[in-house]
Amino acid sequence: MIFGAATDLPPTTCSASYVKDVEIQTRDSQVLACTTFHPTNKSLPSPTVLIRNPYNRCHLDALGYRFAERGFHVVIQDVRGRCASGGVDELLGTDAADAADTVEWIRAQIWFAQSPKIVMWAHCISELCSTPPYLMLIVSCP
Repeated sequence: MIFGAATDLPPTTCSASYVKDVEIQTRDSQVLACTTFHPTNKSLPSPTVLIRNPYNRCHLDALGYRFAERGFHVVIQDVRGRCASGGVDELLGTDAADAADTVEWIRAQIWFAQSPKIVMWAHCISELCSTPPYLMLIVSCP
């Protein structure tokens, strides 16, 4: 699964901090709940890893730290209608638009200007069909 893919990462380069219960508003005014993780070494360019999760973002905190301690900003999000995110989870309904709205939110953050690159781990096929701007890579996870 996702955590297994992150076990062969390079050594840590810094410590990490996090912000719980970050809210991102979508174009149709739903609120998507996130946790963000950030490397404490702000002098290095830091790409962003976006993980949109249908299960519970809190279960992926260790993964967020693993990436942040290696210089990445990380946004872990509960998808629409799941866990702490608002709205109704509709199969193939709003995933692509929500992903695009989340990427736009990331692009507006001050830490994104440092290294304007995003890698997204997707859990839904509709996210794979829509590539928002600045998205460097999409990795599909079961």
